[in-house]
Parts: sequence; structure tokens; C-alpha cells
Amino acid sequence: MVPSINDWERIGFSFDSAFALVNCKDDPRLLLRILKHPEFPSGATVFTPELSLDGARRTSRALRKASRSRSAIRRRTIRQARNFLRLIRPFENIAREKDLNLWIGHYLEDGGKLYNAYSLLGKEGVLKTQRKEFLYKTERWLIDSPGQWNGNFKDYSVLICSEASAFYSPLARSHATRIPELRNAAPGLVVIPAHWVKNKLYLRQTAQMIARRYVCVAKDGFVYEKGVRSEGVVVFVVNFGECYVFGPVDWPDRPWRVSAEFARLKRPGWIEVRDGSIVIKPLNGKN
Repeated sequence: MVPSINDWERIGFSFDSAFALVNCKDDPRLLLRILKHPEFPSGATVFTPELSLDGARRTSRALRKASRSRSAIRRRTIRQARNFLRLIRPFENIAREKDLNLWIGHYLEDGGKLYNAYSLLGKEGVLKTQRKEFLYKTERWLIDSPGQWNGNFKDYSVLICSEASAFYSPLARSHATRIPELRNAAPGLVVIPAHWVKNKLYLRQTAQMIARRYVCVAKDGFVYEKGVRSEGVVVFVVNFGECYVFGPVDWPDRPWRVSAEFARLKRPGWIEVRDGSIVIKPLNGKN
């Protein structure tokens, strides 16, 4: 059973502006090209992948091939992070030109420490910055965690990549969430910018469990919690090379499956989401 637009309308997804999920294949130049496209929606809130400004793929390749020490790579990455204000200039310009609220992923240097960050650009420059708190095992040597998750915003919450599995892990279902602040906020929308290359099915399963209606069940001496709130939530996944939209559904014939995929884009382009519609816009016209 495939969810229909009627299922989407029943979710009651209602915000003042459009949202756009951009698949830029981890390429800042491609990201800029997509944002400048004449059909790209003005006035939208735009979500891009984790480290979309710096290119996580380039960093991973450098780590695999580097003959220098990790400390040398760290110093080089800090120098790169210190160029942040220069690197975002063309993105600030397009944000002002099209009245965009543009989330962009990047490295952030503060006092000699590196953070994996997600910043909101608008007409007045950098409006907000979230620092990734729950790091993946391969990046802990490179980036220092700030010590407190700060991903709740006015209309939505953001889980940067591995923070999604810190909130809920399909492999550790009986473990208490490490991000109770998300359930306390109970947003209608959760956004997951990611650079999740291996085992993408795990990311999908995690996103679907976040989207489903909240349930708390005691079984075999364990307490299992799934979902964020009783109505369910919409989840945007903006991963390296693909974007998805998940949401809660009512399927009487399949009661165990209570969330579904409403849109998917695996080619460069964007998914445009409004109150009553979802439009997939690949650059070359094919998805």
C-alpha cells in the first residue's frame, strides 16, 4: 500500500512557508547551482545535508589517503573552518536575493576546537547555529562535542546524522533515549541532515520510528518508547545523495506499519513541501 496525497493532507502539516530538501550530492558548487535555479522556491526554508558546505566526502577521502598524522589533518581542517565566513558569502547572497532561510552544514572552529555544525543563513547573515552533540565513532577524534544537545527550534527540531540514532536506535529499542529534550518539545517536524553512507536502511528505519505515533510499552522487564508525540511527526531526511519525507499514516490492514515514505529523491534537485502538496524537482527531469 502506497500513501496517497489524501494521507498527506490528513497529517495536517501546516506552516507559513514552503520547505525545500536539497540533494546536492555533497557538492557546494552543485548546491549553489540548485539554489539559483529559476524554479527553486523563493521564501522557502531550505535544508541541506550534513557538512554540505565543506564536503564530508572530501574529508573522508583525505582521512583514508593521508600520509600525515591525524593532528596535521585536524590543523588543516581548523584552517578550513576559519574560512567559514568567506565560504558562505555566495550562499548569503542567494539567501538575500530569494528570501531564503537556508540551513547549511559545515565545520565550526571555536577556541582551537572543531565542531560539526548546522547553521541557518538569512537576510542578516548567520541567524542560528546548532553544534552536533552525539558524534559518530569515526569523527570523535576530529570534532569536540559541546556537551548539550541544542536542536530544538521554533517550528521544528534538527537531529544531525548520528543524533537520530542517539534519540532512537532500532538496535537498542529498550534503551532510554539520549535526547529527551526532543519529546519534551514535541515538534510537528523533525529534520535529519546526514552524511550516512553505510547501511542506509538503518537510517530509514530510525526515521520511520521517529515519524510514527508515540507509543510506550512495557515488555519482558523493559520499557519500549517509539515516536515523539501522539499524533506522530513529519520527518525530513536530507542525506548524502538522497532525500526522503516520512509521516504517520493509518493503515487498518497493516496496523504494525504506522509511518510511511511520502517522497524520495536520489538525483540532484530538491523536494518542495507545502501544506497540501509535495513536489519532487530533479534537475534533469528524472528521478
